[in-house]
Amino acid sequence: MKKILIILAFLTIQEELAAQNGVGQRVVQRSKDQTTNRAESRSEQGVDKALNKIEEGIGSIFKKRNKKNNREERQAEEGVEMGSSEDLQNQGEGVSRSSHKRSVDSKFDFISGEKVIAYEGFENVAMGDFPVDWNTDSGGEIVRFEGDDMNWMLPAKSGVFVPDFVNKLPENFTLEFDITVSEDFSNSMGGLKTIFVEAMPDRMAYDLHFSGDTQVLVEVHPLPEGIQYSYFSKSSTGTELRNNGTKSGDFLSVYRVSMWRQGTRLRVYIDDEKIYDLPRAFSTGVEYALLFGTNYWSGDLYFTDLKIASGEPDTRSKLITEGKFVTNSITFDSNSDVLKNSSFGVLKEIAETLQQNAGVRVQVIGHTDSDGSENLNLDLSKRRAAAVKSALVNDFGIDASRLETDGKGQSQPVSTNNTSEGKAQNRRVEFIKL
Repeated sequence: MKKILIILAFLTIQEELAAQNGVGQRVVQRSKDQTTNRAESRSEQGVDKALNKIEEGIGSIFKKRNKKNNREERQAEEGVEMGSSEDLQNQGEGVSRSSHKRSVDSKFDFISGEKVIAYEGFENVAMGDFPVDWNTDSGGEIVRFEGDDMNWMLPAKSGVFVPDFVNKLPENFTLEFDITVSEDFSNSMGGLKTIFVEAMPDRMAYDLHFSGDTQVLVEVHPLPEGIQYSYFSKSSTGTELRNNGTKSGDFLSVYRVSMWRQGTRLRVYIDDEKIYDLPRAFSTGVEYALLFGTNYWSGDLYFTDLKIASGEPDTRSKLITEGKFVTNSITFDSNSDVLKNSSFGVLKEIAETLQQNAGVRVQVIGHTDSDGSENLNLDLSKRRAAAVKSALVNDFGIDASRLETDGKGQSQPVSTNNTSEGKAQNRRVEFIKL
């Protein structure tokens, strides 16, 4: 028995050292065969019991790393305001969220469209499966990072991926998604291609290696030192435009990619930085459809939280003249009151509106979808409204006395909670002129 304990202790030390040397690595949960799961479960239970005895007898040398404290230290170094310990747990410890100090002078002006026309978080797809409302010429599966509550698409290394639930796109729309990669992701070849192609009967017929069609293609390629990006645009008259660049970032960050089409114009953002503003990217009189493509050598690429919305919100008009402004552009980490960087554009617009109308007072009201308990959603909506007020006060200098907050939880839906798009529409923040 002593020999077994010594061996287990040695293995535990080796595992702890490996964990310390492998900072940034992720454990990806996939669907497994039930027989394998049962066998693994019995084995893990036996090992856990032995390890528990070792930990009790030897002390702190065998204690697991406190991931929450590590996260707090990292965020303190980056100057990021912390939420509650419950918030940290809900955000997930397996994924490094990119966090940047917001700047009032930022050129980030992205605002999501008013009406969500498509949303994909893969929440209703079994792990290990490819979603049935997508099509592909290769494959892929839904996975989840240990400690994170989001489902992610892991597409095959080379292929075309078509969201069947969205066909022709309007002339004015926004598109957003999160993207990240594994630590061994290929430095060469490509990343994730977002392709707006002239509407065709079968998008699966699109050839990733052929640029003869009227199209707009934006590619992002996360790397250890940051993220590369490029675009290719070919008009209906044959004119071609190309450009590429690199944005610094953190190892294994989750990047938020946002795109905004207004007629022929295309703006592209990564996190809170505008990387492209192209006045003539799209062709007039052409209907565009959406698809995605991959072409990389090694490692894994993941994306999720895909949202497409239509419309051109006018913050000043709606808040001042109509007395009410409702937005889905203010977003938070899952089950948390921590604002995402992609919220900055609309917050900036609201702050400018309040600065130009010094006598206006506003009530900020948070709303959630119906997932989870009613009481928890009510509390979450109140905390999110308070977080919006805090950002307006601390980042933009709005007098706190001009802002009141409240939360309604899931009690006032504006759409069905039976679809992903409806839930996305219900997750909103309202500004009411007092």
